[in-house]
Order: sequence, then structure tokens, then C-alpha cells
Amino acid sequence: MQKSLFLFLIFCFSFGNAQTFSENNSIIPAPNSYKATGDSIRFNGRIKVVFENNKFSAQELKTAQIFEAAVNGNLPSKKETVEVVFIAKNPSASFNKEAYKINITSKKITVTGTEEGLFYAVQSLLQLLPNKTKNQEIKMPCVTIEDEPRYSYRGLHLDVCRHFFPVDVIKDFITQMSSYKLNNFHWHLTDDQGWRIEIKKYPKLTAVGSKRAQTLVGNKFERSPMFFDGNPYGGFYTQEEIKDVVKFAEEHYVNIIPEIEMPGHATAAVTAYPNLSCFPDRPYKVIESWGVFEDIFCAGKEETFTFLEDVLTEVIALFPSKYIHIGGDECPKARWKVCPNCQKRIAALGLKDEHQLQSYLTTRIEKFLNANGRQILGWDEMLEGGLAPNAAVMSWRGEAGGISAAKQKHFVIMNPEQVLYLDYNQGYSPNEPLTVGRLITVDKIYHYNPTPVDSLTVDEQKYIMGLQSNLWSEYLTSPAKLNYQLYPRVFALAEIAWTQPQNKNYNNFVLNKMPHHLEKLEAQKRLYKVPTPFGSDETALIASKYVLDLKPTIKNGQIFYTIDGYNPDETAELYEKPVTINIPKGEYRTIKTVQISPSGRKSSINKILVKNPDLKAALAVNPTKQGLKYEYFTGKLFQQVQDLELAKPVNSGIFEGAVSSEKWKSKTERYIGLKFDGYLYIPETGNYTISTLSDDGSKLFIDNELIVNNDGIHWLNEAYGVARLEKGFHKININYFDQIGGTTLSCFIQQEGKEKQEIKASQLYYE
Repeated sequence: MQKSLFLFLIFCFSFGNAQTFSENNSIIPAPNSYKATGDSIRFNGRIKVVFENNKFSAQELKTAQIFEAAVNGNLPSKKETVEVVFIAKNPSASFNKEAYKINITSKKITVTGTEEGLFYAVQSLLQLLPNKTKNQEIKMPCVTIEDEPRYSYRGLHLDVCRHFFPVDVIKDFITQMSSYKLNNFHWHLTDDQGWRIEIKKYPKLTAVGSKRAQTLVGNKFERSPMFFDGNPYGGFYTQEEIKDVVKFAEEHYVNIIPEIEMPGHATAAVTAYPNLSCFPDRPYKVIESWGVFEDIFCAGKEETFTFLEDVLTEVIALFPSKYIHIGGDECPKARWKVCPNCQKRIAALGLKDEHQLQSYLTTRIEKFLNANGRQILGWDEMLEGGLAPNAAVMSWRGEAGGISAAKQKHFVIMNPEQVLYLDYNQGYSPNEPLTVGRLITVDKIYHYNPTPVDSLTVDEQKYIMGLQSNLWSEYLTSPAKLNYQLYPRVFALAEIAWTQPQNKNYNNFVLNKMPHHLEKLEAQKRLYKVPTPFGSDETALIASKYVLDLKPTIKNGQIFYTIDGYNPDETAELYEKPVTINIPKGEYRTIKTVQISPSGRKSSINKILVKNPDLKAALAVNPTKQGLKYEYFTGKLFQQVQDLELAKPVNSGIFEGAVSSEKWKSKTERYIGLKFDGYLYIPETGNYTISTLSDDGSKLFIDNELIVNNDGIHWLNEAYGVARLEKGFHKININYFDQIGGTTLSCFIQQEGKEKQEIKASQLYYE
């Protein structure tokens, strides 16, 4: 039954000229329909909430009071009346349970929605409020908004096992999620480095499993042997604390999905109860470093299933979520292969291998959860031995697992690590804090489409429930760093999760919306990554004249630049308007930019290389053999590409294919080096931008001239260079080293006016 609820806010108001659309529409995620009328409303008196006939639910009252408090906290105590109407609807086939409508006119504000929709409407209203009041008044635009989400699942994950976060931080995390209409909190509660949830039937899980003797210091690949801090570390949530957090989340319309890892990532559990392992007589300890470890739950013992079902029984009682996440990822089978109990079960069930044994465990746990009214959710490794009948899949290793699951008519949540992991770097700057590496930018997240329309039919696309970003906490050591890794990328996540693709606008998002929200964070003294100026993307190009045209992406900040290659700071040139930079023939300019917030926080330094080179004539050669000669080095602690000259190659040969280090990628072998030598065929005379993407250092030479310098020890980084090349063959040399893992090398080329592409195997030759 539909019910109507009239809410009156009392305040003084007046009307003025409208601001531009882009200034008015500061809402993240962008509404799917937003129409500004051209007017604005000003409040210069405190408001008071009055419900018609005093009829309202407790949750509706709380929602209304959120808006009331936001206005009253910034205005003097002066009261007059304007009408605001809340119309609460029940969900129906024609009205999404999260949908809402807002209509702000010269007479009143009308908000329509279900209980959840009203909450999301208030989040949008709050974002329409100015960050600062002027002349003791608040100004809002007159608009009509009709909105509902693209995806039903809009998730954010937090690992509290590697590093623990107390309840107040978790509540703040949930509050921030709900502000941006994210509705599923994936709480990673158990892993090798700590068991973080109280299970009353198994008290040793927290008495023993929640504590480790010490923690790794720094990047695990940087030192051998690794360094540790020597300080005991621990923490867990009592069941009463979890009930409190669940209630808090429900009030913010956030569903909490608990994750209990099985059968892998179980070292903390088997340390507490060794009989759950394949070999209980061996010594175990809660893991002190990061990675994948071989001690997992024994799938050959009945007591393991008794334990898992007992644990899940208590978990189900705490969390009302439809889905319970059981992990299923990164499960090495080494112990199972030599475990008499596991091998006996494999034989008895007629299973093909250990992958099918994991599938057996998953299916059995699924039946237990289904019998208790819940559904199973797990990482995409569950596909390897065959999916349990009703399992939903989180596709983290890319989209392939999600596509496969959707084709099998299983529900899917996309969270590919290459695009959506928030524990990765936000910039190329060497001043970035320690992370697991790689690079995930606002731009990259914003332009991701979670529905792979080219790989799934229209019917199969319906199985994509939504998407999720993950925050793993190996290097997430404080609430401040948690915020830094979230912002501003979570803004982009929220928008692609809620807003239909045709209603997104990246330029408006970066230039108008994001600065508004970062200004709020600045006022809250909440740490965030200062974005680089718009127009400063790292690149290289050929020109005799270059116009540096930048736009700020924060409010009240400053942009500084240099053209001599030195890093800019407050002593460099202040950017105030477009700057024309002349580059004489044969010279180059290295332009570097930085953006500094009002509180002194700095963006990454971006580099634009502009050269005005002579044409490189093609060589008088005609090689016919495709591929490149290579030399492979190992066993040396390389610090820079030049160090390869001091080493002898381990082997050499001919490499066929696009330039890559993938052939030599290994989880165990470190300190490798590669040299590639041959010819690059250029199909058309022109200006070319060339780049290497590498972890660690690389250099690329053309006709014996250094074109790309991506040297040094660093995470995955792309560096650019340019050359003016004549059609034909040119000498190419690529030198590369990897010191501490990552082992990535790719090379790209882009002719002026054309699309960037990887240097193709068909362009590479040797003699």
C-alpha cells in the first residue's frame, strides 16, 4: 500500500538567478535525470522538521533529521516557513526500491521514494548544499531529479586481517559509503594473518588466531631476508560489536557481507586448531608477512566440515545478508596432494583432481548455507573445479571468470584487480606511499564498463549484479592511509555503479563535481590524494610551439610548473593562464606540473616532454627474419639498466612476438635483466610517441638514440619519448631489469593523429 508523508521544513527563503548547470549539479553519483529550471532558493533561517499528523517511522525521522541538522548547523536561529513534502512509496514493479525523485520549485521541495529512496534523496540534497555559507545563507538550485541505480550491487571491500581497524573506523567507512550510494560492505574477516571475528564455540580462533608475533616491515620484495618489527599485533571484533556495526549499517542502508575464507588463507585458523589441517603434528603460527601459504583446511576430514558449519552458524546469526562470502581464492593444493585423508576422499568420490575436491567442499558448504536460507558468494577460482549450483562469483582476476559464470547463468559481481583495486597506486610519483604496486587512476575507474557487452548476450548481461572495489590492507596501516587510498577514486566507483553510461560526463566530473567534494574533505581534515591538474597527463609529443593549457581539479588550490625538467614546488612559476612555450629546432622542453591544495597537500608531479627533432632517416637495410635477438641476465642485484653492462647473459636467443617480459615472469626468480636488439619497421613517415610500461626499469633506443628513459627501481610505470621517423627500418634496442618482483615490460607506439597501440610483432625484425 502506498502511503503519503508530509514533511514541513520551516525556514526563510528567497530566489535568485541560476548558476550554470555544471556548478549546480555537484551530485556524485550523477543522477540519471537532472533538469535545472534556472532559479535558486536561499535559506537564511534555521529549519524545523514537522510531520503532518505526526505520522512517521523512526527511520524516516532519522533521514529527515540528517537534512535538518546539515542546514541548521550553518544558519542563525531565525524561522519562517516553506513546504517540503516527502512521499514515501513501497517498492513495486514500476518503482525501484532505491529510486527517488526530487522537485525543488519556488514554492516547495517534494521528495518521492521508498524508505531507501528517501535516504538516497537526502544524500543528493546534502550534496546540493554549498560547502560554505555566504552572508549567513544557504543557496540551492531549483531542479527536477529522477534517479535510480544502474546496478543493484554497488560494493566496497575492506580487509581487516593484515591490518585491523576498530569499530569507529568501520562505522566511518560505512557512513562514507552510504553518502555515495554504495550499498554493500564486503568485510574480509579471516585470513592467514589474523582471525578477526569472535566465534563462541571456538574461542581459540581469537585467543590464538587473532594474534601474530610481529609484522613485516616495508615491501616484502625489497629485502632478503625480510625485516620484521618485533611487535605483537592483534585485534578482533566481539559478537556484540558486530551486532552494533550491523545495526549501524542497516540504518545507512548498507548490507554487510562477511567473508570467512575457505579452504585457503586458513593459517590463523589451523594455528588455533591444528587438527583442521592435513598434518596436525606440524608447528603452525599466524603468518607475519604477505602472500599465499600452503597450510589450508583439510577437505578429507569430517571434523573440518563440522567446524566450518559451526562457524557459519554463528556468522549467519550475526549477519542478515543474503550472501555469505566463503573466499575460495588462492588455494594451493600441495598439502592435499600428499594428504592421506584428502586422497582417500578424492578416490571415494571419484573426483578427477584436487580442484574438484575444492568444488566438492564449496558445493557441500553451499548446501548448508542454502538450507539455512543463505546464498554462497566466492572469488572466481571457484570456477576451476566446477561451480556449485547456486554460487555467485566475484571476478577479481579480470573479467574472464565473470563472463564464464554469467554464461553459465550464475550471478556475477565484477571487481577486476586491473581496474578496481584501491590498494594500488594512484600516481607515478616516487613520493606515493607504499602499496602493492600497479596504477589505478580516477580516469581508469571512471571509464570502466562493468558489463562486458561485447562478450555477453543481452540475456547473459542480466547476470551482472554490479561491481566492487577492494581494499586489501597489507600496507594499509592507518585510518589516514585508508582515506588516502579511497579518495578521490571512490567517487568514480560510485558513479559507474549508479549512473547509466549515457548520463556520465568525465570532464564535468573532474572539473566541477570532484573539486566540490574534495573541498568537503579538506574542511574535514580528511586525507585524500590531490589529483593532478586537468590537461597535465604524462605524454611526449613533437612541436615547435606548445600551449600549456591546464585547469584546476581542486578548489582554491594552486598549480605550479617548470619547463627545465626540475620538479616544481611553490618556488616555481605559478600557473594563471595558458602559457605558450617555444621549442627551437633540435631542442626539447620537459614540462613538469604540480597542484597544491589550500592545506599544502601536493599532487603527483606530471611530465610532458615536447621535442622538435630532425627526421631520422631509414636505414639502408632489409631484414627478413621476424623477431628480436635477446640476452637474458639473472642473479644480480640490478639497480639501473646500466648495471646490465657489468653482467654476463645466462642465455640468449630469438624472441618472437610483441616485446614482453612475460616469458621470464616467475614467483620465485628475482633480479632478472633483458636486452632486446633488432629493427623496427615504420610503415609511414611521421611523428611518433613511443613508451615503455615497466616494473622495474627500462630504456628504449632508436637508431642508437635514447628515446624512452624509464630507468630505476619503481612500481609499474609508463614513460614516454618521441621521434620523427622516416618510413622504413630503424635500429631498436630495449634494455630492462626487474629487481623485486612484478616483472612487467610492454612497449607502445602512437603515430600523430592515430590511436596508441602496442608495438606489433609484425614490426620487429633481426639480421
